[in-house]
Amino acid sequence: MAIFWHPGQLLSTSSAYWRGCALQSSVRLKVYSAIGEKHISGKELSELLGSDIAATILFLDALSAMGLLVKDGEKYQNSPEAKQFLVESSPNYMGHIILHHHHLLDGWAQLDQMVQTGKPVNRRSYGEDVERESFIMGMFNLAMQVAPQVADQVDLSGKKRLLDLGGGPGTYSIHFCKANPELEAV
Repeated sequence: MAIFWHPGQLLSTSSAYWRGCALQSSVRLKVYSAIGEKHISGKELSELLGSDIAATILFLDALSAMGLLVKDGEKYQNSPEAKQFLVESSPNYMGHIILHHHHLLDGWAQLDQMVQTGKPVNRRSYGEDVERESFIMGMFNLAMQVAPQVADQVDLSGKKRLLDLGGGPGTYSIHFCKANPELEAV
């Protein structure tokens, strides 16, 4: 399938990182979890986050323009999608994989240097433990969106053992075993 590259498509692709960086920053700052079910002013949220009031309000306006927050007068609330996917207590939380993408951003920003030299570039480190947790929990976030349905579609009745190789944090194995109580995963 060919993509028709016109100026609008080029500019949309070139500027996509703006929205990605805003999303990643909002997850890093835990904006959605801080808001939760509340209708909150930018000033109140800046106090909760320990952030600059003016910068916070501009940031919240950008998140509102993206549809992640809903602005009503001077108050903000989470959109239904933010409540479902970006509040840490939600079973559908996707923040870990978004943070993993954030950790990769610095390397991608230096892609031209990697292509020129053929060598890895130095990128910012957020700490090995933080990066590992974001990756592993991100894989869990993604798997939780599909593993229950996959487990329901694969007939493992009569099977006793499941060998999980490369299955991330074991999310699929857990769901296969929940769907088949006689099954043991290794």
